[in-house]
Amino acid sequence: NHPVVQVETCDMKPAIRKLYDEFAQRGIIELEQGFLEAANAGVNAIRCRQIMGHPDTFGLAKPDELTGKDEHMMIHVDNHVETGERLVIFAALIPEQERIYRLLLKKGLKVALINGTISGPERQRIDKDFREGRYQFIVGSAATMGVGFNWPFLNMVLFASLDYGDDSFTQAYKRAIRSKREKALLVIVLSYRDSIDQKIFEAVERKAKDYNTIDETKPEIFLKAEKEVKKNGKLSMG
Repeated sequence: NHPVVQVETCDMKPAIRKLYDEFAQRGIIELEQGFLEAANAGVNAIRCRQIMGHPDTFGLAKPDELTGKDEHMMIHVDNHVETGERLVIFAALIPEQERIYRLLLKKGLKVALINGTISGPERQRIDKDFREGRYQFIVGSAATMGVGFNWPFLNMVLFASLDYGDDSFTQAYKRAIRSKREKALLVIVLSYRDSIDQKIFEAVERKAKDYNTIDETKPEIFLKAEKEVKKNGKLSMG
């Protein structure tokens, strides 16, 4: 039940790219509401992820303005609207999840949000409505949706961004492969060119390799911009 995983490389909007590069290099940028700065490398990494994931929070984009990743995501969303198939969209940051949820809601789509801000009973209600077709889309976090749900009817899942854990990534897409499938699950991972996304991918690959050394049943993960290859129980993503 290995999925077919494809990394789609996206370009930031020019204005966001300019400020992102400046912040990544200097650790400080001037915004309309003041300065955004990072005291150390860890904070810099968090801020870079925030600039990419929810630029509207910093006044770098309008709330309903599509980012580079959004444009890729919406192609898949529109395809699912046409086919009627259901889709789960994962994102790493809560404001990012909420922004994607609002974008789909504004399109008039039947969409729900599941993350740490949603209560257990409400998650169960959303899960039931999703399985029974009352929702076509769910947006949320891999950490929250990576356990307790069984969605074998999905043909594709989409990651707008990843966190640093390989386990949350694999557990998330496994919601759709809890039982034997007739065809492989397609996993789309969006990546900004020349960004911290590549560092996150490297961290995920490294942790997966360490786990594979201890337990060979856990596949290695390769997030590379190349054709997907599967052999010797290894997962190559491109």
